[in-house]
Amino acid sequence: MIPSSIGILELLVTNVGITISAVLTIGMGLFAFIKGHRSATNALFFLMCIPLAIFLASHVIGINLIDPELSRFAFLFHMLTPITFVASAHLIAVVTNRAKQARTIIIFFYTTSAALIALFLFNTNWFLLPSAPFLYFPNYYVPGALYPLQTLFEGIVLVYLSFILCRSYTEGDTVQKNRLWYFMAAYIFAYCVGLIPILPLYRIGIDPIMSALFGLWVIPIAYGILRQDLLDVKIVARSAFIYVVLVIASTAGLVAVNIANIILLQYYPNFPIWIVPAVSSLFGIGFGIWIWFKARESDVLKYEFINIISHKFRTPMTHIKLSLDELRTQNADEKMRAEAIERIELANNSLVELTEILMDTSRAADTSHFYHLHETDLNAFLIPLLASYSKELQKRNLTFLTNFAPELPPVAIDTDRIGSVLQILIDNAIRYSNDGGTIAISTEVKDKQIVTSIKDGGIGIKKEDVPRIFNQFFRTAKASSIDTEGLGISLFMARRIVERHAGALSARSEGENKGATLSMVLPALKLKK
Repeated sequence: MIPSSIGILELLVTNVGITISAVLTIGMGLFAFIKGHRSATNALFFLMCIPLAIFLASHVIGINLIDPELSRFAFLFHMLTPITFVASAHLIAVVTNRAKQARTIIIFFYTTSAALIALFLFNTNWFLLPSAPFLYFPNYYVPGALYPLQTLFEGIVLVYLSFILCRSYTEGDTVQKNRLWYFMAAYIFAYCVGLIPILPLYRIGIDPIMSALFGLWVIPIAYGILRQDLLDVKIVARSAFIYVVLVIASTAGLVAVNIANIILLQYYPNFPIWIVPAVSSLFGIGFGIWIWFKARESDVLKYEFINIISHKFRTPMTHIKLSLDELRTQNADEKMRAEAIERIELANNSLVELTEILMDTSRAADTSHFYHLHETDLNAFLIPLLASYSKELQKRNLTFLTNFAPELPPVAIDTDRIGSVLQILIDNAIRYSNDGGTIAISTEVKDKQIVTSIKDGGIGIKKEDVPRIFNQFFRTAKASSIDTEGLGISLFMARRIVERHAGALSARSEGENKGATLSMVLPALKLKK
């Protein structure tokens, strides 16, 4: 059977789509495994992706082979797909914290899938017969007598998977529901699109070309894993998603350009054959250069930070050295010794603070650091935090004025990270306030978001400096004169942490010596009825 020109195009689209799906599947599986290889969730996701990628690769090979026996040999890797179904059920059991309860069933599923593979390997004709042409495919699956056993088993696993997923969704809190939504969307898409190539095996006349979109299923499920487990959701999930989409789009664009070139040459044989390939090659080179520059940005920032932090460490270390030298002198009296010890203590405190900032920044850039979201009442969270500043307020004669909104909806936060953000905002308000002043802390609900504002009456910010206040290493001239040891990264780090919570940080000031208001906005969770 010689396919028509439309059939050739459909076969090409299917080949490109399934190939991209295989690469995307194994790529996202590897990415999740490398970023969290100690996590059972990430490891199971990788296990789920391996047999699926093998099936996709064997599928695209089998549909293009002319020899029926060779095509069937390629299609035989389809017998590995039950492992993907079982690993999916195991993954959902782990994600929903039901792994212990489901242990016996999961073991039974793994054992049954291994038995099915052994059965079909014993006699491959029971699984698939020699391939035969179908639509525009040179060869396609021809099921054997026992092939329906695999379909039945996969259906049973799918029903069980759907049951625990739906049950956990209905019983879970808001944070759990938000995470499981991505898994539900992924599985609905995956099994609806993934069933399309199987339907013709049961003589259901449907064109399998839509299966070319199958690879997109890994994006929501990978995001569902990474958004909960990785601290740097902004970089890992969003940037990875953007780069994956760009790579797929550019690949599809290059394929489309070359298809257009083939059609163009059919209608215009005298058209120069080198023009379209040259243009597409230049596009590919340009895209590669762009990716290289984007990857290089992080190295530049790391280099800048290392230079600044090394200078900041020298000052307290120098103070310690000079104070120790002073203590070693024989004519040092008690007053001198007390002053030297006090300087050492202050320098030590500075080193501890610098080390903590350095570690926090390192964690912020380390995409393998785990995130732990908890449903939290910000009003209740703020009360003990503000109480811890009592001695510092007394020393500066400062006062906290609180105005908390009643019945504040909860938020989903990593309490350690958001606690650090609030400490940074409060520390800034105290540091740059005038002695005897007041600092107003308030919470309110605006457009389904929780706004926490910290307002001081201190040195303020020039209007032209407000847009840059959250930039890395930026400090206003007046802030630098008051706190000479500042790094200019605290607010930058705070903004990144809040943005990873799908929130935002903002600053307002009427000018120098007119105070400033820093506001943290976080999405509110819906209250369970």
